[in-house]
Amino acid sequence: MKYFTIKPISTEDFLILEQLDREIFPLKSQQTLFSKNTYNENAICYVAHALLNTEANCSRSPVGYINVSFTGLESEILSFGVTKNYRGQGIGKSLIGLTLKNLAAVNCKSVFLEVRKSNQTARTLYSSFGFKKTGVRSNYYSDNQEDAILMSLPHLQNIEYLSFLQSTLQKLPYYSK
Repeated sequence: MKYFTIKPISTEDFLILEQLDREIFPLKSQQTLFSKNTYNENAICYVAHALLNTEANCSRSPVGYINVSFTGLESEILSFGVTKNYRGQGIGKSLIGLTLKNLAAVNCKSVFLEVRKSNQTARTLYSSFGFKKTGVRSNYYSDNQEDAILMSLPHLQNIEYLSFLQSTLQKLPYYSK
């Protein structure tokens, strides 16, 4: 893949993203409702599209997304994923980084999330953005009673953090629309 784009989710993305959500999270007890969150004024929903070559021409296909809810000074990452074939190419980092940048722009001060205890890859990614473990929700996931690790980023408006965030985004291979 040469590049990918990140843009706000649109209605044409709903169907494919709901399918991707099931593929990325086959054990998830409740799938993401993209149409519900897209039109919420307190939500940020981005989709990453990769350039795919087809016999007819080039097309863009959704390969990842992030879905965030915010109220006042606090926000929660509700759902985030990148399809297996596109992991490790900076798409997840770009989705998280761009989302955090836009949350900071609306004066959000902290971000939190839950992540499966077994999902070490996601936990490492979140940690690279400064998220810290703040607790555990025992037996949180209804499909297998796995614990959820609570993580938070309490200093989103910190000037040093914003500088780190800008520097991180400048190194990533995405185009934002």
